[in-house]
Amino acid sequence: KLICVSLIFVICIVNFNMNNLNALQKLAVCTGLCLVVLAVLLFTGSLFGVFDLEPFTFAGHSGLRTLAGIAVTGCLLAAIGYWDE
Repeated sequence: KLICVSLIFVICIVNFNMNNLNALQKLAVCTGLCLVVLAVLLFTGSLFGVFDLEPFTFAGHSGLRTLAGIAVTGCLLAAIGYWDE
């Protein structure tokens, strides 16, 4: 439920202005923004003790680094989607 409310909040705030984007660009933008929202929600949940960062450890790196990688990937996907703007 929290994820749905957060996605609705992001949709209301962000000006998508995707009228002149093709389908692949729209997919990249929406996927990127969803990844950023997911990373923020997971980080906030781990900050308040809802989630543990231990399952996100990968190759000896901390879970926080993995969450940051998810957020950066989302930012890059959204930027690639808006490349022609």
